[in-house]
Amino acid sequence: MQPVDPKPNKRELTYQVGWKKGRMEIGKNGKVTNHRPDNAPSNASALVRFMERTAWKPAFRITDSIMIAILWSVPPVAFFLTWLLVYYLGI
Repeated sequence: MQPVDPKPNKRELTYQVGWKKGRMEIGKNGKVTNHRPDNAPSNASALVRFMERTAWKPAFRITDSIMIAILWSVPPVAFFLTWLLVYYLGI
């Protein structure tokens, strides 16, 4: 019977951090020898690079007190605008 080596010479790990996935190879010394993300754009178009810099960023977070004020003010404003529209259509 062959002895089983508890530590293989090379092994490949896959990982996922958020929406990014990748693979890395661990060598004999236990350090990363090769790292390649699965979805890394090597030659992304100008539009994709522009969108990464501008649009694909975390959204602005509204605090709870501002959200409550917005939610309480929407119905009266909508009622007033509807009333104003009906009033001007009746003239």
